Amino acid sequence: MPANAAIVLADSQPTPVNHTYTPSKIKGDVAEYINYTGDYPLGRETLTLSCAESGQKLRKVVLTLKVPRVVVESINGVNVSSVPDYGMMKIEAYVPLTWTQAQAEDLLEIGANGAKHATVVGMGARGEFVW
Repeated sequence: MPANAAIVLADSQPTPVNHTYTPSKIKGDVAEYINYTGDYPLGRETLTLSCAESGQKLRKVVLTLKVPRVVVESINGVNVSSVPDYGMMKIEAYVPLTWTQAQAEDLLEIGANGAKHATVVGMGARGEFVW
């Protein structure tokens, strides 16, 4: 079983910046991690992981990333932070319990690489569809 340790993920900037998600809490089958960068608690990125087995002989693994957009306004000379919106990404994988570890790892790795593919990034970042 993996340790409940920090998860470090790089962003897509020309010089990638690591985002460190520190374990925050575990409730049921959901582990929550928070990126504590920044002074505004409502503006912190959160990542959740869950893993559950169903009666259908499947293991369901879910990764959810929520990234708020923090806006700082000056009101009467006082800086006030707010979160007008946020982006969210959710990846779900369903792994048959009859699969070998190698088969499951291939499914997860191919899916993760697919999320980084230029076609997928273009759809999300620029609204470009495949037509």
